[in-house]
Amino acid sequence: MARLSICMITYNNERTVERALESARFADEVCVLDSHSTDATVAIARRYADRFAQQPFAGFQQQYNDCVAMATGDWVMFLDADEVIDDELRAAIEAVVARDGDPGVRVYRVNRRVRYMGRWIRHGPWAKDSEQRLARREDAHFTPGLHATLGVAGEERTLPGWILHYSFPEGDSLTNQQEKANLYSTIAAQEAFEQGRRPSLRRMVGNALFRFLRGYLLQLGFLDGVPGLMIACSTAWYVCLREAKLWEMWHARRPDEG
Repeated sequence: MARLSICMITYNNERTVERALESARFADEVCVLDSHSTDATVAIARRYADRFAQQPFAGFQQQYNDCVAMATGDWVMFLDADEVIDDELRAAIEAVVARDGDPGVRVYRVNRRVRYMGRWIRHGPWAKDSEQRLARREDAHFTPGLHATLGVAGEERTLPGWILHYSFPEGDSLTNQQEKANLYSTIAAQEAFEQGRRPSLRRMVGNALFRFLRGYLLQLGFLDGVPGLMIACSTAWYVCLREAKLWEMWHARRPDEG
């Protein structure tokens, strides 16, 4: 009978990791790769993980792939440390593994729903969020990028149910989101700089404005009230930050080009 490994990478996730690991207990094996957390994450993870290891953070792609390398199951499912598998999705995953997949299907996609500012977001740019998450172990390799993802080519199928994403702490969503925007915009700017991409005032202004209008109006973000407005604003702000940081990197390299 086919076996399922659920893989997770962690770093200082004591707020959410136990809830995530509890939702993964149905798997035949749980693998956790930690980046030397300094809070209670390690103690919590050791209680649930069948395989646990630590290494310095080497980038998302490398961490994910190294965690998959720890797995021994026939199928691999990846779960973030701030996510929860709901009952409907759990049943769907178990069914796929029990029948050892479907003819012609190489990877399974799952839908995510984000909790932000005390409510589940159902509109705007975060509403239609899905990722490849379940694949045979030999196919489970992550691709480069700001948020490395499974890049399995071929036919895919979307499973029913949801991954519930508790990315932001209740009562402090705005501060936490801005910290993430600052971190991720730095990573994105650094990657663009290393690829030789030049900063652009047009992208900074035009793309930011487009992101706001698309998220708030075209994607009906206004229906989520104040949280929807803040998501649209922060999405636009992220674009500005990324381009400004890229400009700063080029200017530091060639100050006479400012």
